[in-house]
Amino acid sequence: MNLSDNSPNFRLLLLAVLASLLLMCGGLGLFFLHQSSIMKGQVAQGRALVKDYEANGAAKVAWFTTNLQTFARNYPDINPILAKYGLTPAAAAPGAIAPAPKK
Repeated sequence: MNLSDNSPNFRLLLLAVLASLLLMCGGLGLFFLHQSSIMKGQVAQGRALVKDYEANGAAKVAWFTTNLQTFARNYPDINPILAKYGLTPAAAAPGAIAPAPKK
């Protein structure tokens, strides 16, 4: 058997492999294009969510934290929980009346 006898078969096999490689690369490119368009939509939704939080939610969280710290000044039992999350209330101002100790 001679190499020149198999040459047309090898050429056909090479063309088939190249064509399938071209189809796979094209399909992969279309897949990435589709994923890119989906991600752009998700990024836009995420930005809108962050913008809404900065406009509305951040003020509500700050208000809640301030009220929680005010509550903790009157009821010190909650201070270990606030300390766990780094929300301990600031020290009382000088001259402020401290709550009576428990008996």
